[in-house]
Amino acid sequence: MKERQGKADVRTNARAIKRLYKEASSIKDILSANKVVNVKVPELVDYVTLAFELRRETFEQECAHLFERVKNPITAALN
Repeated sequence: MKERQGKADVRTNARAIKRLYKEASSIKDILSANKVVNVKVPELVDYVTLAFELRRETFEQECAHLFERVKNPITAALN
């Protein structure tokens, strides 16, 4: 997220972080069945609403480094 001068930092607000984690879990479940999800987190912090459209391709590109990180432990466990 882009820094907002003079505004509260979302990363230091425990309530905002909890809401983001909850929304991320929901998004992950929706993207497993659909190609696009509209995300809206009302009043995330300081009366700011987070709203955007996320596509499965974008999600996979952004998380590719995480997928690579877990590939070896999963392969080792299966062997």
